[in-house]
Amino acid sequence: MARSAAGATGARIARLQLAETAPARRDCLDKCAAEYDATVRRLSDAESYAYVSGSEHLQKAQTLLAEALGAPLRCDRAFAAAGQRSPLSSTDHELDEAIGLALTILPGAADY
Repeated sequence: MARSAAGATGARIARLQLAETAPARRDCLDKCAAEYDATVRRLSDAESYAYVSGSEHLQKAQTLLAEALGAPLRCDRAFAAAGQRSPLSSTDHELDEAIGLALTILPGAADY
């Protein structure tokens, strides 16, 4: 669910990049695209690690989820730092909720 949401936002960012002509906004979109690309990779890797038995794998999955947490906020901050309004500010904040839920239900490495 989280990976799908992050991928959909990444696709939306790509569409916005194609249409954007203002250099400051293009730079912000580039930063957001990189952030969401990394988030999709982290979520995919976390899913893979979560399915492999062993506390080291669960710990790696938790670390990757924690690193993915906050992608929408980091994207919004890139726009704010450039004095721009984010076209994504109302989008994908449920991503953090889904990641938070995954972190909650994933067994802790110490529990394994």
